[in-house]
Amino acid sequence: MELNYLKEFIELVRIGNFQRTADHLFMSESSLSKHIMRLEKELGFLLFDRSGRKAVLSDFGHAFLPYAIELNDCRQRYIVDLINRVDPKEREITVGFASAEFIDEIATLVTMFQKENPNCAIKISQDSFDEIKEKLRQNMYGLIFLSTALEAIEDDFIVLDSQIIDDVVVVMPGKHPLAHEKIVPIEKLKRETFIQVKGTYAYSLAMQICHNAGFEPIDQFSVKKTEIVMKLIAKGLGVTITRHNIANRFQTGDVAIVPIEPGLELHTVILYSKNHKPLPEEQWVMHYFQKKWSPK
Repeated sequence: MELNYLKEFIELVRIGNFQRTADHLFMSESSLSKHIMRLEKELGFLLFDRSGRKAVLSDFGHAFLPYAIELNDCRQRYIVDLINRVDPKEREITVGFASAEFIDEIATLVTMFQKENPNCAIKISQDSFDEIKEKLRQNMYGLIFLSTALEAIEDDFIVLDSQIIDDVVVVMPGKHPLAHEKIVPIEKLKRETFIQVKGTYAYSLAMQICHNAGFEPIDQFSVKKTEIVMKLIAKGLGVTITRHNIANRFQTGDVAIVPIEPGLELHTVILYSKNHKPLPEEQWVMHYFQKKWSPK
């Protein structure tokens, strides 16, 4: 039995779609389909009900899945054993992040991984929201952690895992006419002066939301820290669009925090590049992070 087919089977069960699973595994949809059919032929049973658009397990598929997981875990263990016999300098993997919010979780993951895999070195590096994505495209990172909206993720990236973490709000002066509204339509902010920290995800998010609503935000301030943004807003000099928990964390003075419409859920995601097939050690890091990751 081809062990790689087992991994493909497990991923297809997890993702539930042939095309997205094929993208995730750096292969064509036709190749994935052929591999699953070969696996079914070898077993003598159909593993999926193909009557609909989704890949739905058959009764035989449900029965086979725990054995496939057990065999794939065995495969992962021998890969790890072989990797840990190589000089760590030859197996360094760089993990990038844009926001310091989840550095504790990332550091914990890396510490746990290094303890269990001493000969597979991981380097952690921080960049701005835009720089980190460009470096992932250039294969300077093995994978990256980002806080973003799922619909904003470009097609050349693959989502390894995601967790819903927050929603989006507008922060405005406490005496603003909209300060006591339960929700503010984004169109009502088109004449407001926006105060954003350029180069951050909050800045990219605000630009995207305003552009989607059909207007160019008025941007007259250039600041480098969120604390300064909040102080300027408290003085009545403008508004900002940001994540709810960041607004709460840096809230200062007389400001109001109000949800915007349309609403937008933000996720913390682990991404890797669709244009770079991960090396065995990178695949192991991804497998490990996906299994252990649980942001607060």
